[in-house]
Amino acid sequence: DDGTVWDEATREVTHINGAPIEPDNKYRVACLALSLNGMNRNQPLIEWTNTHPDLDPAMNSQHSDNPDMFTRTPSGSKWKVDGAQARHAKEIVVDCCAKIVWKQLGAFEDLDLNQDGVISVEEVRLAMERKMNRQVSEIDARNLINAIDVDHSGDIDKEELLMATQSLASEPPSAT
Repeated sequence: DDGTVWDEATREVTHINGAPIEPDNKYRVACLALSLNGMNRNQPLIEWTNTHPDLDPAMNSQHSDNPDMFTRTPSGSKWKVDGAQARHAKEIVVDCCAKIVWKQLGAFEDLDLNQDGVISVEEVRLAMERKMNRQVSEIDARNLINAIDVDHSGDIDKEELLMATQSLASEPPSAT
């Protein structure tokens, strides 16, 4: 986060999202689940996870007798955090990259070549080829559509494109 400030002298984070840390607030953070279980041997993370199993979305309650056992929740393939679905880092990166590509492709009116009110796989493929100056497969175009196709119709309407491109911050927060 561009708004995070690290104080090298105290070796502490002092600001998040450009605002001073409030000690009584809870903050959501993201890290690789494997880091909590020993990847790279980050002992402080491992110890924190072992002493706070209730705060780890990857911890399965049926393995509470073994704090080193990380699995997905028994209810499904997604972890739950405060009632909301947690997402894998790869999913978040792919989602963000897809939205950036959509933003770079241009306005809805420029992409909807036949003016039928939706952007099809072929229209996305052609726009990607124009922007990237190389051939683009139908699969790549379909994957880009699938990334923001909220109603799962197989094409993109104006509202879906608007939601996806507006969800990207126009500018990162300043680190003051």
